[in-house]
Amino acid sequence: MKFRSLSSVSLLLSLVAAACSVATDAPESEEAIGETQEASHRLTTINLGALVDIGGPSTSPHFQQAVELAAEQMNAALKHKNLRFAWFYGDTKSSPALTRTEGIRLINDEDVLGLVLDSSGDTIAAGRLNHEMPAVTERKVAITCFQCSSAFINNPAATDPDPVTQATLRDLENYIWRVFFRADFEAAVMVRVAMQQPNNGDGNGDGL
Repeated sequence: MKFRSLSSVSLLLSLVAAACSVATDAPESEEAIGETQEASHRLTTINLGALVDIGGPSTSPHFQQAVELAAEQMNAALKHKNLRFAWFYGDTKSSPALTRTEGIRLINDEDVLGLVLDSSGDTIAAGRLNHEMPAVTERKVAITCFQCSSAFINNPAATDPDPVTQATLRDLENYIWRVFFRADFEAAVMVRVAMQQPNNGDGNGDGL
């Protein structure tokens, strides 16, 4: 099985490459030169979508906050490049069906070029949009998931009775990129916080 992970910067670069083109021919007139200089100072905005559980059973304020923090950091880093990301949200409520509906809306109505998701099931639902025939979206988009633990995603040998789901899981065209936190680091921080409490974390004094 192939497991892929992609940093925000790498996803950013791939989306920029897809959204922006660079002219290679030198301008031949002063007017063309002026237009080129004006264009170099023009702000380019790339739309991205976040499909996360905002009002559903698995909601956490940290999901949207994580997206907002990443957007703030990326826009700050690219400020001198006259490039910015605009974010559009879709509330999945942890429902694959709603994820599909909101994904179609973000791609077709908000013109997003990439999607960020928060779970394996919703990511598969969004990934199907890149494989459905006839196509229901105006374009295929890059997808990254920040807590996808399913070993079926990105598995070139994955099988499923539904051919669209199977193509999504195998993802041979590399649309889906996923990351997943390592619990050992999180556990170490939690232990350290607990040990800083009175009595080395023994709040009830039972010695355990």
